[in-house]
Amino acid sequence: MLLEPLVERARRPGGRGGVSLEALPPARLLHTPCGDGAMTWRCWGEGPPVVLLHGGSGSWTHWLRNIPALLAAGRTVWAPDLPGFGASAPPPVGEDGDAIVEPLLAGLDLLVPGPFDLVAFSFGTLVATLAAERSPRVQRLVLAGAPLLPLESGRGVEMAPWRHRRRRRSATPCMRGTCAP
Repeated sequence: MLLEPLVERARRPGGRGGVSLEALPPARLLHTPCGDGAMTWRCWGEGPPVVLLHGGSGSWTHWLRNIPALLAAGRTVWAPDLPGFGASAPPPVGEDGDAIVEPLLAGLDLLVPGPFDLVAFSFGTLVATLAAERSPRVQRLVLAGAPLLPLESGRGVEMAPWRHRRRRRSATPCMRGTCAP
């Protein structure tokens, strides 16, 4: 499983970005339904809830450096592995970012009462934006490293499915927003 190397790296002294799992208090580990399995959630602390959504090819460990400061600020920190990432099962249908939103919101409805702040990084910003649009409970939305491109009118970018697949990489570099297949 892809999560194991991330967890092992985080357990080493200095861990991921200078913070190790041992520096965190034990998390409450919870699961909500997701596809043919479960979505995995970790929770720490007491206070106003903040939900952290990781980037693509990652897991909740993207947030190791941020969790201690949020706990010190008196927040309840929720850090899920998004559906199809880390220890979570894939979403029931779809391979696009919007397929992740329904299992995420269903899990939040089960676990997080009332309003919450939503903080997201990279790919998680796409999911967070869609979730905030659909849920009136999102009190504040913080997007870090959003992968957005300014496009000329009428031009688009072909999006690949969020699930990484093995494929041969092109040796042709991308130029001016276009890439060779």
